[in-house]
Amino acid sequence: MPRVLLSSPDQQALLRLEPAPDGQRWTLHHASGPDRPAWYVSFGAHTPVEITAGFTDALTDPTADPANAGGALEPLLGTGWPPASNHNRLVSPDGTVRVDLHEPTGA
Repeated sequence: MPRVLLSSPDQQALLRLEPAPDGQRWTLHHASGPDRPAWYVSFGAHTPVEITAGFTDALTDPTADPANAGGALEPLLGTGWPPASNHNRLVSPDGTVRVDLHEPTGA
C-alpha cells in the first residue's frame, strides 16, 4: 500500500496520503502561526471528489476572497446536493453525508 508524506518548504504543513479502504486517506496538518491556530483536515475514502477539489483549490488560489466562503458550497449545489435546514449546511442526495460551513467569528 503506497504511503506519501509531503512537507511544505517552511515545515508548517504536512500532507499525508494513506489509502486505507475505509479510513482517512488524505490528512493535512498545519502548524499554528502568530495570527492563527493550528488546524487539520482529513478526507476519507468516501469523501466526494468535489469537496476535496474545492478545498485544495481554495488553499492554492492566492486570489481567493475569504469573504466569499459561502462559495465553497457552490460545487455541491451544482451537483444536486440540497440545502438542509441551516443555510450553511448541505446534505448529499442519498442523505448519508452532511457538509457544514463554519464561518470565522470576530475576535
